[in-house]
Amino acid sequence: MVYQSIELLIRSAGSGYVEGEPVAVLRAYIQDSYHSAHSGSELRPAVIVCPGSGYKALCAREAEPVVMRFLASGMQAFLLSYSVAPCKYPCAILELARAVSLVREHAEEWRIDPHRVFVCGFSAGGHVC
Repeated sequence: MVYQSIELLIRSAGSGYVEGEPVAVLRAYIQDSYHSAHSGSELRPAVIVCPGSGYKALCAREAEPVVMRFLASGMQAFLLSYSVAPCKYPCAILELARAVSLVREHAEEWRIDPHRVFVCGFSAGGHVC
């Protein structure tokens, strides 16, 4: 498995980002081989997981454990640690949009079908999705 962290900084006017706050991070969990009946050259679907947060702090139990289940099912999986308070709307939504774009941009490199990129969220993360 390949693990990679990618910073997503959305600072455009009206983005809701508050200067000095932590930067959103997309964590990529990329399988380099199949452990199932699929052929090794087949493109995989991908999922970006957005944990719940109440827009205050990300919930750990809705983060990496969920990503690992998707990974075990044969998908390429990503965890989006999106911006929370004091950042405001639409910051987290713009970060998710950038994450989807980034996954599609790297689809060939990461063996992802760019037409099968899904988002999954819990509570506030579901709202972001």
